[in-house]
Amino acid sequence: SLELPAQSVADRIVHIIGEMGINELDPIANTIGQHRDRVKVWLNRMVEGGKLALRKQELDERTPGGRGPARTYYEVTTS
Repeated sequence: SLELPAQSVADRIVHIIGEMGINELDPIANTIGQHRDRVKVWLNRMVEGGKLALRKQELDERTPGGRGPARTYYEVTTS
C-alpha cells in the first residue's frame, strides 16, 4: 500500500494555503482536523517566523451592510 510522506504541521499549512487556496482560520482548521485555537497558534508562529503573511479584509470585499470583524486571510510569503 502507498503511504503519504510525513509532513510537519507547518508544511501542511503551507500546502493548504498555497496549493489548495484555503486561506482563512476556520477552513484551515477543518481541513487539518484540529481545533481552531491550536491552528491559530500555529498560524501566528508562522507569521512571526516569516513563512506566512496576513492581511485584513478590505472594505470593498465586505458584503454591503455586513457586520462583525473583518476577515483575516493568510498568504504564503515568497521569500
